[in-house]
Parts: sequence; C-alpha cells; structure tokens
Amino acid sequence: MFSLKLGEEIVGTIALEKVRGKSNTAAATLVAIKEEYQGQGLGKLLLSETKKWAIHNAINTIVVNAAPEAKAFYNKSGFVEKLWNDAAPLTNVEIVNDTSIEMYCSLS
Repeated sequence: MFSLKLGEEIVGTIALEKVRGKSNTAAATLVAIKEEYQGQGLGKLLLSETKKWAIHNAINTIVVNAAPEAKAFYNKSGFVEKLWNDAAPLTNVEIVNDTSIEMYCSLS
C-alpha cells in the first residue's frame, strides 16, 4: 500500500496486488485521492511513484478496474482499455462492478 501525505494527513492511497498466473503483473486497487485534493495532480504523482516502484520490483504491467468517470485520468497516465480480468483473476481481491472499465498499462 502506498500513501500520499500532505503534512500529517493522508490524502491518497493506492495498493498493488499480484495477478494470479502473471508474475510480472499487478492490479492497482484502493486507488483514491480525497475529494478536496482532486484535480491538483496528486493522483498523477502517486501513480507515477507507484509505477517507479513497480518497475524496480520487476512488475512490467499494471491493471485496474476503472470507474467510468476515472477513465480519462487513467488514459492520461498511460493506461488503455483492454480486458484482462477474465484470464487472470486476482489472488486476494475480486472486483466485481458491471460499470467498471478494465484497463492496463505496460511499464516496459
């Protein structure tokens, strides 16, 4: 779990979970920036630092189930819409949401 703090306040989080059957792929979960801090580039910063950590730890793909209203954010961050969950469900987390958009980002 990664946290973004401003002073002593946690304003954002993101977690990575390994995807079953894909040793170099992780799913981003618990992605959130407090509403009053959104639109200030903090999500982009948190995701950028998470990507750096992932690359350093031999993860070459990050996948996410994005809410429709977050699709543009993920597109700007290098993610593209592509089905991924049907072939390799998560080990610890199962996200089921009929309105979510499956997206992935290659880090290599």
